[in-house]
Amino acid sequence: MGIEGIIRAIFRSYYRNPDREIEIPDIERREIAYQPFGKEVMIRHLAFSSVDEFRRFIVKNTPSHVYYSTARYRDPGNPDMERKGWLNADIVFDIDGDHLPTEGCRLSEESGAVCIECLDDARHETLKLVDLLENDLGLSESEYSITFSGHRGFHVHVESGPLLELGQDERRELVDYVRAVGFSIERFLDMRGRLVAGPDMDGVGSRIWRCIENVLDERMRSMVLGLRSVRKYVSRIRRFENSVASCLAVMIDEIVTLDIKRLIRVPNSLHGKTGLIVSRLSKQDLEKDALHIVELSVPRMIRGKRMRIVLRKRLAVRNVLGEDIDPDRIDESQEVSTYVGVYLIRRGLADPVEE
Repeated sequence: MGIEGIIRAIFRSYYRNPDREIEIPDIERREIAYQPFGKEVMIRHLAFSSVDEFRRFIVKNTPSHVYYSTARYRDPGNPDMERKGWLNADIVFDIDGDHLPTEGCRLSEESGAVCIECLDDARHETLKLVDLLENDLGLSESEYSITFSGHRGFHVHVESGPLLELGQDERRELVDYVRAVGFSIERFLDMRGRLVAGPDMDGVGSRIWRCIENVLDERMRSMVLGLRSVRKYVSRIRRFENSVASCLAVMIDEIVTLDIKRLIRVPNSLHGKTGLIVSRLSKQDLEKDALHIVELSVPRMIRGKRMRIVLRKRLAVRNVLGEDIDPDRIDESQEVSTYVGVYLIRRGLADPVEE
């Protein structure tokens, strides 16, 4: 059995007895799609009346990737998008390391292999988003869910409440707010010119306060956060606005949030290009480090196992998903954790060594 067959067998075994239950809310209203092993085609417009029916299907077909629609439809199995009968759609935020301007994510993008530092950068960015959802928009933990994408980032789903009814124009306003587009310090001055921000405030006032503390020098920070009017200093403060806005902004992939008919990975399924679980996370999981999230996302059947690989090229990162490898050794094999080996093989960066 070749490596493709071995990996497919791992996927089949996982779907027969998944580490965590594979659940899709309102599945009878969702379009389902999947990509088979060894093929680039996407099979779409599937519909299931229950989660149990869906589970039996993926055990039988063993998908490489499996997705569900963020939208709910009257007739989700209809192949004509106009006749599906759109009802509403989850609000989904996608935070991916390839959108982050950090050194770890730059090196990960250059290598094609994500390092733990980049994943931790994405984790911190997701925590910023959760803070905004809870304190600016007033959402409770029961109204959103967090998912590790299975590769280099996170998805945050708002799956209930009035936000689901938003069309693309309203979602554009939400995206601009999350990304702090058009931020101006003048909008947060009261009638006397004092800054409406503080550590004890809820929502954006607290976030502005923290950002000013982080990005302004001590003299300017003392002046802005003091009790006196800052209106006459606005022209001097304006040069710091971009830094404050960058601190406030959450680097989401806006296309995902704007799309009201998006396909997104099924939580607790396997990511076909990495072999990792698309893990549903609690807020407490997210508050731990990225290595904890990787450990949660390694399928039980390969956890603790080792294999030998040969790299196809030199990598720009030494740490791949929490494990140190020799990124320059391309002419001889090295032993790695099986989950790292599967990841590098599926990414086209390594070949297995036949024992």
